[in-house]
Amino acid sequence: MITPRSAQAAAGADADGDAGPDGAPDTLQIIGAVLPACRREPAHRRSPAQHDAATERQWRMGAPTPAATRLAKALWLARRRAKANLPPVRLPSKNRERAGRPLHPMGKTDAPPSGADEHGKPKAMARAKTALVLSGGGSLGAVQVGMLLALSTAQLSIDMVVGASVGALNGAFFADDPTPAGVERLAGLWRSLRRKDVFPLSLLAGLKALVFRRDHLVESRALHRIVQRVLHMQRIEQARIPLHVMATDVLSGADVQLSSGDIAAALMASTAIPVVFPSVEIDGNHLVDGAVANNTPIANAVALGAERILVLPTGTSCAMQDPPRNMAALALHVLGLQHMRRLDRDVERFSAQASITIVPPLCPLGVSVFDFSQTASLISRAAKQTHAWLADGGLSRVGSLHVPLAHRHPPRAMAGSHAQFITGGHHAA
Repeated sequence: MITPRSAQAAAGADADGDAGPDGAPDTLQIIGAVLPACRREPAHRRSPAQHDAATERQWRMGAPTPAATRLAKALWLARRRAKANLPPVRLPSKNRERAGRPLHPMGKTDAPPSGADEHGKPKAMARAKTALVLSGGGSLGAVQVGMLLALSTAQLSIDMVVGASVGALNGAFFADDPTPAGVERLAGLWRSLRRKDVFPLSLLAGLKALVFRRDHLVESRALHRIVQRVLHMQRIEQARIPLHVMATDVLSGADVQLSSGDIAAALMASTAIPVVFPSVEIDGNHLVDGAVANNTPIANAVALGAERILVLPTGTSCAMQDPPRNMAALALHVLGLQHMRRLDRDVERFSAQASITIVPPLCPLGVSVFDFSQTASLISRAAKQTHAWLADGGLSRVGSLHVPLAHRHPPRAMAGSHAQFITGGHHAA
């Protein structure tokens, strides 16, 4: 029990004694009731044994502990201000709300400090969310493989892969195994491909399509077997890097983004060239080649939250002097020109929403999109060119290339030009 002397010394009571009306307990009585709860003050500079012994000596001598003294002073001050009709004093607190930031129940702030990202890291250190976007382009997908061989050694951090048509195939293989060894395995697959492995077109296939009134010339079984044999994953969501495969709805013409589900079915849909291959039904939708709606899905990458976009175009057959004689090759060539023109427009359109860097495709290039006989050469040339581009600070360049992606070289401009390549963009600020 606290003696009146020690309580008065702790409270510093005034001469009036601060007696309450109608026999209400005064300040000293309140202090006497609550002081026992303050007997164990946290020990800051003493060991637990020293602290307990010192506190016990204080109570035996009738002297209040520092915690009791602070509490007594606070109660006395509150009573004096109440009698004078003054507002209560807000005592200092380390956990007081600061700068409009809400407080956590345990004293932690729910919001990150100013100048930090959502994870509390300084914004200057926060890495931009990066997307790898791969376009379609038939056999020119070998150019993307060469680009990937160089990029896989550049220590890039890729947060998502978005691809359409052959770009979806290459993107899926990269997302499945983004290591240099994984890309080299993809390059080995491309070097072994022949046109019949991808486009088994023949007179007999055409006759069957006419007789049986099919909506396609050939089946995609060969490509389906390759995908099932080489990929480690069975479902899109199993990719080591988040993967998004683009296809086109036959009825609406809208692009369809496939971010989960069977990987083989998604890739067959994304590469189902109309008339050549059958459409693929997924979730009640009949889907065909993703390049029909959007050959280079920059818009989808932006919608997925990408802040930095690295585009891998296949390019065009800019050095071709005569149009392709094959019906399917001619159709793919013309579509490729339109797709590259749209890519140039999309880079300008979305440049304010994301930092867009285009890896330069091969130029000049005289290989048809239907020709698989030169894949090894395309891979080697693209890898060498991309290594040189990286060494020249290519990753710091943003914006369109210095020439349109869809262009053509006149015959007299071809002499001695095999060593050049398209550069482009401007260095990011």
